[in-house]
Amino acid sequence: MASSTPSPSCPFIQRLIAALAEDLSDSPRRQDELLLRLLLALELEAEEGGAAEASQIVIARVRRLAGIAACKSSSSVTVRH
Repeated sequence: MASSTPSPSCPFIQRLIAALAEDLSDSPRRQDELLLRLLLALELEAEEGGAAEASQIVIARVRRLAGIAACKSSSSVTVRH
């Protein structure tokens, strides 16, 4: 079993941290959507780039959480009449 803690020197983990720290939009809903797309791309790049298994697992977990947030953001939009 791979170590559960990825190396902080992993370039993919560094990009994950940078993505989480960046403000992508003024709109929280749009922020969630953009972050999810960015994390999906990062996850694929990490897989294709041969990132350590621990790094891939952490990126995938964060991407899943971002997906949940994006779904909740889009479902919480209310229609006003």
